[in-house]
Amino acid sequence: MKKTILILLLVIIQWFFIRPSFATGACQANDINSFTNCINSVNSGMVDNIEVKSLITCSGVNTCKFTINNINRPVKISGVNGAGFKRIDSFDYGIITINNSNQVILSNLLFDESLGTNGVVQNSTLAVIGSSNIILDKIESRHPRLWALTILSSNHINVTNSTFKDSEIYGIWAPYYYNSESLHIESNLFENNKSNAIMISSISPVNDPTVISYNTFIHNHHNAVFNVCGPSGNGPCSGGQFVIETKADNVIVEGNLVTNGFIDDGTGVLTNGLEFAPSDISNVILKNNTIINNTGWGVVLNSGGVNISNITISGNYLFNNAIANIDFPGATIGQNCFTSECVSYLSLKASILSTPVAKNSQYTVVFSPQYSGFLEVKYTLCDLNGQNCANNNGNAPEKWCYYTECFMANKGVAMVDLTNKPDVPVGNFTLQFRPWGSLGLWSNPVNLTIYPTNKIDITDFRSLLSQFTSIFDYNNIVANYGL
Repeated sequence: MKKTILILLLVIIQWFFIRPSFATGACQANDINSFTNCINSVNSGMVDNIEVKSLITCSGVNTCKFTINNINRPVKISGVNGAGFKRIDSFDYGIITINNSNQVILSNLLFDESLGTNGVVQNSTLAVIGSSNIILDKIESRHPRLWALTILSSNHINVTNSTFKDSEIYGIWAPYYYNSESLHIESNLFENNKSNAIMISSISPVNDPTVISYNTFIHNHHNAVFNVCGPSGNGPCSGGQFVIETKADNVIVEGNLVTNGFIDDGTGVLTNGLEFAPSDISNVILKNNTIINNTGWGVVLNSGGVNISNITISGNYLFNNAIANIDFPGATIGQNCFTSECVSYLSLKASILSTPVAKNSQYTVVFSPQYSGFLEVKYTLCDLNGQNCANNNGNAPEKWCYYTECFMANKGVAMVDLTNKPDVPVGNFTLQFRPWGSLGLWSNPVNLTIYPTNKIDITDFRSLLSQFTSIFDYNNIVANYGL
C-alpha cells in the first residue's frame, strides 16, 4: 500500500512540477529546455500543440537538435511574435526533423542562422523524411548554411507563405533518389539563395501532381558554388534559379515570378530562370509564369536531353532573358508573350483577407507573386438594384460599371480603401490588377462582397425578428434583451 501511494505521489509531482507549462491546450516553450520538454511530450502523446514564445538561441553541439518522430495524429508547432530559433555556431546538425509522421504543422517560425562562422556543415536546417500530410506555413529561413528544407521519401508536403533567403546552397531540395510525390509549394518568396532556390524531383500520380505555384524567385543562383563544369571539369557552373531535376513526372509549374537572375562575382557563367535536367522528365506543364531579366535563358533544357516527353510551355510571359527566352527542343510551345507590352501578371493569384467588407471601409488584398510597387486595380461593379453607376469610366450606362485607381503594394500585401466612393454599391463585384503603367492585360478576377455596415444595425435586427413571429416570441425577446 505504501509503495502504491509513493508511486502515485511521484506521478503527481512529475505532472505538476516537472511538466512543461500549458496554456489553452498548448505546451509553451521559451528556451531550449522547455522546447525539449515539449517535443518529448508530443512524441510521448501527452500534448498535440507547442507554442514557441521567444527567439531561442542555439549554441553548442546538438543543443537545438529536435526530432518529431512516429506521429500519426494532428500536431502543430507554432511561434508568436517572431519566435523561433537563432543559431550562432555548430551548424553541423538539423534543427527540426519530421520523421515517419503524418499530419504535422509547423507555422510562424523563424530560423535565423545569419551569425557565426560556417564550421562543419552537413545537414539541412529543416527536414521531412518518410512522412505525409505535412504543412510548413509562414516559415522564415535566414542564411541556412547548407539548405533550408530537405524533403525525402515523403508525400503531400505543403510549403506555403514562407520565406527562404540567403541559403549557402539551396532553398528547398527534394532529390530523385528519395522520391517524394504530390508536393505543393505555393506563395513563397525565394531570394538571394547562392545556388538554386528549388532543386526538385518528384514522380507523382496523374490525378495528384506536384504543384509549384505563385512563388516569387528573386536573384537566386547568384554564386557559382559548384565547380564541376567547363572543359576541365572543375570550372564554375551556370544554373537556374529554379530547377526541375531528373526523374520528374506529373508536375505543374504555374503563376510564378522568376526575375533578376545573375552571378555576382563576374565569373562569366549565367543564371537561367527555369532549368530542366537533361534526362527522365515527363508530363510537366509550365503556364502563366512571369520569367524576366535573367542573364541566361528564361526556360532551358540542359544539353543532351534523354527521355524527355510531354512538356508544355504556354501562357507565360518571358522577356529580357539575355540568351533566349525558351530553349527546349521537343517541348510543346503554346502561346507565350515575349514583349514588354504584356507585363500584366496574368497569373496573379489574390485573396481578400478582411471579408465581409463594409461599404466605406478598408480591406486587405494578399496576392502572389509578391510584387512591390504601384498596382492599378479595376473594380467591376455589379449594382444589385439595377441602378446605373455614377462613374463608369466613359462606358454607356449599364448594370456593370468599371472604376480604376492606383495603390501601393508591399511584398504582396495592399490596403484598398473604399472610403468616399459613392459609386461602389452594396453587393458583389470583382477586382483585377496589373502593374501601374503597363497597359497590359488584367489579372484573373477576385470576387468581393460588400455589406452596408461592419455590424448589424439594431433597427435592422428588430425588423428581422419581427418577420419570424410564428417561430419566436418577438415581444418577449425585445423585453428580455433590451432590443
